[in-house]
Amino acid sequence: MAVNFKSQKFTRSRRLWLGASLVIPCVAAATIGFWLLEDAADIWKFSTLAFTAGILSLAAAEDMMKEAHEASEDVPWSAACFIAGFALLSSYFDMSES
Repeated sequence: MAVNFKSQKFTRSRRLWLGASLVIPCVAAATIGFWLLEDAADIWKFSTLAFTAGILSLAAAEDMMKEAHEASEDVPWSAACFIAGFALLSSYFDMSES
């Protein structure tokens, strides 16, 4: 990101401010999530965590395996299957701790 800004002739201080501003949406989302789930039942908290972890894992896996995606296109339900698999794996590990 900084290299792209540098090639567009942004000053160093502006590049640093733009990079630091990426923290704002993360902190805002965490604060809103905390306020919404503070008094919620544990099932809602854990479901939200599992969903978020699944989405982040999907993004990471798709980013790492670009070569696999070049060979064929995704089917519409591939993301849903990935998230469902993550949820099943999470429930398996949760049951094995009992």
